[in-house]
Amino acid sequence: MIERFAHLVRGCAATGGVVSDQSAAQLYGMGDFAPHYLHLSCSATTPRIESIAIHRRVLRPDEIYDWGSFRITTPLRTILDLAESSISQGALNQAIGDGVAIGRVCGAEIHEVLIHQQARTGDRLRCALLAWQ
Repeated sequence: MIERFAHLVRGCAATGGVVSDQSAAQLYGMGDFAPHYLHLSCSATTPRIESIAIHRRVLRPDEIYDWGSFRITTPLRTILDLAESSISQGALNQAIGDGVAIGRVCGAEIHEVLIHQQARTGDRLRCALLAWQ
């Protein structure tokens, strides 16, 4: 675990990236993810780096949490990133269920943002919320 944490800190330092997607979900305890790569959200100009999955996106300041030696997407932004990704619906359901159960996110805030998402993402979020009602 310490080796993985050191890799995370080095990856963030090398790219200026923010821990996101499956890596953020794993750190938050949302879902059962064990990603092979460190997932980081980075700017469009960040070069590819071995063993780091770079997601090129612009994050708003309110979507980032400073976790001491690295930055991580907020739990809600993490859920949105997972819904936009290619993970299975079952894995998304579990991540949302875990997040709600441990108080990282609440169904109302997910429902509030899903209406502003593209159709596929919104549908996946709706299905996940229905699975936990």
